[in-house]
Amino acid sequence: MKKFNLLLTSLTLFGLLSFSGCGSNEDSSNSSSTIEVERVKYEVIVKTIGNRRLGDVTVELYKDNALVESGVTNFIGKAVIEAPKGEYDVQLKNLPAGVIIENEFKISGEPGQYTFECMTQVIKEERPENKIYQFGDIMYDFTVKDSRGLDYTLSESFEDGKSLVLINFWATWCGYCIQEFPHFNTAIDIYEDELDIIALTVEPSDSNAVINEFMDDKNINFRMGRDINYEHYLSFGFTGSIPASVLVNKYGEIVFLEVGAFDEDTLLDLIDSNLL
Repeated sequence: MKKFNLLLTSLTLFGLLSFSGCGSNEDSSNSSSTIEVERVKYEVIVKTIGNRRLGDVTVELYKDNALVESGVTNFIGKAVIEAPKGEYDVQLKNLPAGVIIENEFKISGEPGQYTFECMTQVIKEERPENKIYQFGDIMYDFTVKDSRGLDYTLSESFEDGKSLVLINFWATWCGYCIQEFPHFNTAIDIYEDELDIIALTVEPSDSNAVINEFMDDKNINFRMGRDINYEHYLSFGFTGSIPASVLVNKYGEIVFLEVGAFDEDTLLDLIDSNLL
């Protein structure tokens, strides 16, 4: 009987010690600290060098060549990305045609706003057949014959150092067109080094001979040509009214696109405000 009691006591003590040991390990596990990664918000603005915000651009944050987080810019070119606080290499994807990345983009680690500026240029490809331009679009290159039989190419104006090109649509019978041409002459006189103008008639009966006679009679000091198949006119979404004008900056961006005649002050203010 004494042996049985001794054995029972020994077993009880062993169980208590074992239970106590398990509890000690569990407490040790719970007391170990967990390192929490601080997450912050990075506000990314994507725009062109001409200050146009770019929407629907995918912004990707990379660390050690591994993608960490990404976001997509909204209609004002902004993406808000929440990610662990740190330094990141940034890649921009789904950029519009004509947008060029010349620099490396990085996030320094501190939360806040980061603005990434992209270069743009005239797209030296044929314009897609169904492309209808809108304000802010980047122009595809084009070449037309002027009334003297010489080629005019959009990109060459900028390669020659011009800052702006005004593309105008008109006809010899259009009174409002004729009224604004003296203002075009004035603009060329003032901004000779910065501005090119190419005025394209959309009237089939306006032959080169008719245009040249018109130019001589009105003392026109800029180039004129023909768009009698409406190829260029329709590509800007114009639907039958003239005069109509498009202003393109040296980065290939459309900064003005409207139907209607200019008065002199409005034209000169428009040119002044878009000289880069």
